[in-house]
Amino acid sequence: MKKGKVVIFVLLMITGCAAQRFAFIGAEADPNTVGPGSRGIVRVKFVDPKGLVSKVTATVREAPELILYLNDRGMESDETAGDYIWTSGFEVPYDAPAGRYHLEIEIFDKDGGFLTTVEEGVEKVIGAVIPVVVE
Repeated sequence: MKKGKVVIFVLLMITGCAAQRFAFIGAEADPNTVGPGSRGIVRVKFVDPKGLVSKVTATVREAPELILYLNDRGMESDETAGDYIWTSGFEVPYDAPAGRYHLEIEIFDKDGGFLTTVEEGVEKVIGAVIPVVVE
């Protein structure tokens, strides 16, 4: 094999391996300022070509009994199945007091544990916190 072909082959292998990794892109609430009785959507975006994720939840930190279960099946609030955008709609209770709330995003692996990554030799849970303001 010529040197140029070897370099291209190695680059393709590296690119292919990198493309196969999990990548957390972000999370959002739309809108992030809501009123009592209004509706919104939570979206969590990532790339998961190996199918590592089994479940995604958003728990209201200030009311932990309120848990949203997101999906990527093209059902309910999710627009497109399999696009790595996990979604859930939510409705703000009419009696919700005004204030700043936090949606804690948790991503679970197929074994039911939190999805983690290793950064500088330290294992870290992959997730996010989304602020939502109720006016």
